[in-house]
Amino acid sequence: MDQFDSKRATYLIAGDHEDHQGSLRLLPTNTAHILGDLFPSLCGEDVPRDPNIAEITRLCLPARLGAVERLRVRNGLISAMVHHALDTGIATLTGVVSASFL
Repeated sequence: MDQFDSKRATYLIAGDHEDHQGSLRLLPTNTAHILGDLFPSLCGEDVPRDPNIAEITRLCLPARLGAVERLRVRNGLISAMVHHALDTGIATLTGVVSASFL
């Protein structure tokens, strides 16, 4: 948990109650979020803030799964995220990652 966890955060979780295989968090950008509150200097212009923009954070893929399974879980989470965005009116996704992640 961090200062951005609230009732407005959405978690997408792969697995079941006994076995967490992966997860990610979506934060609304019209309230506190990582890009806007911690790294606004990364934006060349204004920080994206809108009810239809969500920030992707906390992608978690346990190393115990191995590379092939992690890729499968990651792809499933990304697909679920896109479906969730389409179902809830999210039109844009943002995120902060290290250069090596890109």
